[in-house]
Amino acid sequence: MTKQEVKDIAEAVSAVNRRDVWHKRWRNLALLLLVVLLSQWFSRGGSQPEAKVLDHIAMIHIDEPISLRSEFWEQFEKVNMQTKAAIVIMNSPGGGIGDSERLYHEIAALNAKMPLTVLVENSATSGAYMGALGSDRIYAYNSSIIGSVGVVFSNLIVKELMEKIGIREEKITTGRYKGYPNSFEDMPAEVRQHLQIMLEEDNQWFLDLIVKRRGLNQKSVQAIKDAQVYAAKSSLSLGLIDGISTRQEQIAWLKEQVGDLTVKDLSIDESDHFGLSKFILKSQRRALKGMLSDLMLG
Repeated sequence: MTKQEVKDIAEAVSAVNRRDVWHKRWRNLALLLLVVLLSQWFSRGGSQPEAKVLDHIAMIHIDEPISLRSEFWEQFEKVNMQTKAAIVIMNSPGGGIGDSERLYHEIAALNAKMPLTVLVENSATSGAYMGALGSDRIYAYNSSIIGSVGVVFSNLIVKELMEKIGIREEKITTGRYKGYPNSFEDMPAEVRQHLQIMLEEDNQWFLDLIVKRRGLNQKSVQAIKDAQVYAAKSSLSLGLIDGISTRQEQIAWLKEQVGDLTVKDLSIDESDHFGLSKFILKSQRRALKGMLSDLMLG
């Protein structure tokens, strides 16, 4: 191989390396630009002027298990002076008794301020039905599932499994019953009895609330004590709901009360200009925004 051939090969290799370097630079620049655009987009909701808020009928969706971390709580915070009526769309299996009671009070507060209706589309069982009781009007689709009026507590015992893999618990407590129930041992009989009393008290409060809000007769109360679930027709005969209806009919009733106002879906994130809220939970979008900010700062 001649010196010229070696030189030509070296120049060709050098050209390839230079091209690769430029490709990497352009790729990194494109990624940086994408990060900047996404970061600006995520923060756009707070930087752009707000659209004029008009009088409206609010639509609130309860479409997940009820807990402190449920995303639907934010919808109640969006209710304002321009909200003249509201429809609560209920699609929930229930949740913790404390959080369900909170939902009841949130709905009851709206019920005291404006025309309000609750529509059960799929289910309003257990704590979700408790929440629905905050409204003077509860309607449901024919195929809706309603009921399961009761309180449940469960505790997994994993002691034998933990022992098989060499894990055991060591604890120090003050008080004879401190630390019960736990997953490493069966609870003592007196603890079980005490928990049963607590559950009975909570359940009686739930039943009393139903009687107070729905005016149930003794026959219906005895029927729902067994915590059965019911279809809409049976729920109507028991007095758990006011009728079988549709979303369109309930919105039409609200418009009769307040006029032909626009229905505003409060579950929609108005800062989500590209519609990601349909696919990604708000908490996940916040996490993505934080990640992008870290990349920018890093």
